[in-house]
Amino acid sequence: MTVVRPYTGPDPGHPVTVVPSDPSRRGALVRVRGWEVAVADPVGAVTDGRALDEAADELGWAGPGAAGPPFTHGLLGFVTDDASAALLDLDTVDERPAPAPLPPLWFGRYTHAACQSPDGRWWVTGASDADADRAHSLLVAAARRHGRPRAPGRVGVVGATREEESARSTLSRAQHGAAVQRIHDWIADGDVYQVNLTLHVGARWDGSPRALARRLFGASPSADHAAFLHAPGATIASVSPETFLRMDGRQATIRPIKGTRRRAEDPVVDRALAEDLRTATKDGAEHVMIVDLERNDLGRICEVGSVRVPQLMELEAHPTVWHLTSTVLGTVRADLGLRDVLAALFPCGSVTGAPKRMAVSRTRLVEPWRRGVYCGAIGVIAPGLVDLSVAIRTAVLHDGWAWYGTGGGIVADSDPDEEWEEAMTKARAFFTATGTAPPDG
Repeated sequence: MTVVRPYTGPDPGHPVTVVPSDPSRRGALVRVRGWEVAVADPVGAVTDGRALDEAADELGWAGPGAAGPPFTHGLLGFVTDDASAALLDLDTVDERPAPAPLPPLWFGRYTHAACQSPDGRWWVTGASDADADRAHSLLVAAARRHGRPRAPGRVGVVGATREEESARSTLSRAQHGAAVQRIHDWIADGDVYQVNLTLHVGARWDGSPRALARRLFGASPSADHAAFLHAPGATIASVSPETFLRMDGRQATIRPIKGTRRRAEDPVVDRALAEDLRTATKDGAEHVMIVDLERNDLGRICEVGSVRVPQLMELEAHPTVWHLTSTVLGTVRADLGLRDVLAALFPCGSVTGAPKRMAVSRTRLVEPWRRGVYCGAIGVIAPGLVDLSVAIRTAVLHDGWAWYGTGGGIVADSDPDEEWEEAMTKARAFFTATGTAPPDG
């Protein structure tokens, strides 16, 4: 039984407000196919691949989807990049620090949700009438909070003295340049073709997690996979534009992003930057390399002849950047479960490099921190629905700090200075949200 009812109570305000502030309630908000889905109070959680597979099968993940709200009940959570070690048969012992002590995999089992449609109307859903009533209570509680004044978030970097403080970085500009050169050496030796090099920028944050999430959401309103989760060990706020996996029945869709230029206020300059990205040989080669990797990954689990690329290297506009995106489709074989699909595709090739296994192993040698949930996946699994993002543009709040992952793909002709600037461009929403400047270097 599934219950869907229109909500007719007082205005709950911004969707982020619907997420309870008490982290122990494991409240979350995820944008799914244009809808805002808010949940809280899971009845349990799955924390390993086998349990995830069983729970997804019970929900009927590969069955027909329902009209209306995309999520009425099911699983909502994340897979961190740390899980890639086991999937790629790498050494799972990794002593590098991480931004926060998150489990490798966590999906809460939610029996109800409050869902806002693209036209702004709220709906309450659940596996029963009682569950739908719980979703209604979430919205009523949010409406009470909506009228209260919000305390602004306060930021700071230890030891900073300037008016606009600089964010901290896990790699200095010089260290980043040395890492690019090391990757160039691996490429010259024939070990890899491309390696995605990442770092974390961070700022003190003693305001509410909701305040940071609202700022990030406001800076990136077009993020198809915006998310805000009180997870075990940390709070996550993501404004990812990238689809890791969307399943409609057995039809799999991947939309890798590879290639970035900053946006400009001057329309003429802005269009010139977009055209430069569209025609750049280096970005095009980098992008096609990743599309080929994704086609190969899908080919391992899809029906013969079903994998295709209907859209290749399309320009996509976002508030702070231009991106190159492609769409890769395939029909997953009927004998495979969701665990098989994730094992074949994770982590997304756009955040690894190629060949995938070798590229991931090499990132451990040049990135001083583990990535954590950054470059992992965030999203939902429900009856007739799998919708997971690539967890880029993602901040993790833990122990008074907000950490935000950024980076880019390194190929043979990558310029270290340009790669650093691209990484900082991708973090502009974070700098704006936290009131910090990019790292000095």
